[in-house]
Amino acid sequence: MTTANNTGFRTGAPPRAERGSPPQEIIEDHEKAVQEAQEEIESYLEDADPDQSAEQVDDETQPGGTGPVGEGDYVCRDGDCMASIANQYGFFWETIWNDPANSELREVRQDPHVLLEDDRVTIPEKRRKEDPSAAESHHRFRRKGEPAKLRLRIMQEPEQEPEWEEEIGDVPSGGEMNTDEDNDEQSRSTGSAAPAGGVAPEDDEDDQPIQDEPRANCPYTLNVEGTLFDGTTDADGYLEHWIDPAARTAELILHPGTENEEHIGLDLGQVNPLSELRGVKQRLANLGFECGDRGEGATEKFEEELRKFQQKNGLPETGEPDQATRDKLLELIGN
Repeated sequence: MTTANNTGFRTGAPPRAERGSPPQEIIEDHEKAVQEAQEEIESYLEDADPDQSAEQVDDETQPGGTGPVGEGDYVCRDGDCMASIANQYGFFWETIWNDPANSELREVRQDPHVLLEDDRVTIPEKRRKEDPSAAESHHRFRRKGEPAKLRLRIMQEPEQEPEWEEEIGDVPSGGEMNTDEDNDEQSRSTGSAAPAGGVAPEDDEDDQPIQDEPRANCPYTLNVEGTLFDGTTDADGYLEHWIDPAARTAELILHPGTENEEHIGLDLGQVNPLSELRGVKQRLANLGFECGDRGEGATEKFEEELRKFQQKNGLPETGEPDQATRDKLLELIGN
């Protein structure tokens, strides 16, 4: 019996010879058909366009991206993280995150607080717990919950010292002007060049990338959907507070009540994984490199801002979100 597979090529064992037909001829005909089918397959593969599959890739899986991962009935929405999902279903986030059914999600995402829209999560069945108690008595049970920790670091660009340049005017009466020979002699004696014209020599440190500084000991008010927290950043510019895991927005006010008051809006849980181009753009924007759109496309504006970031942090200015660039973003942002 012969069959047809989904490629349209005929396969199967040689048909049984009918009475009186030469078995050897049937075998030879079958082998010839198989050979022709194999040649046709090889010809098809050679003529296939290698870029065809790339053209059909969805925007979610553009260069460097993984796209949605995981299995399960719960489909992540924009702004979801493991803490908010666990709060919705009455679990500790570790219970869902460490469930064996979420192993792929855990392996790819690595950070339970940074999920991608349309990732799928398996919500385990609740386990029943029995607590023996006396009959005909009132008992109070407290549902355990777990707040989420919000941790921010506030940075600023360092103040630049103004560059100075001394111009040589008329030589005063009785005065002397150093000649090039005098400058050469001074250079040999001091170990530093003194170029003619009085221009201060450039220091090698000027070639080093200028790093942002933490806004240490900065007073602030944090408003998380109506819940207020007052405090001061620590010596490294950090602040930490426990907040409702279901919160989606917040506002940070620096130097409240002063002429230097500054408002910063926060979208909680909105950062995409660093493996996605959207996640790279979001982290660049958080560091002051606004890339324009937040989609998956690599625009000219994105490449321009990425080169600025790479230059500032002493990285090769490729304009590409390579691994070294992603590692630096992870180091600066923390997730």
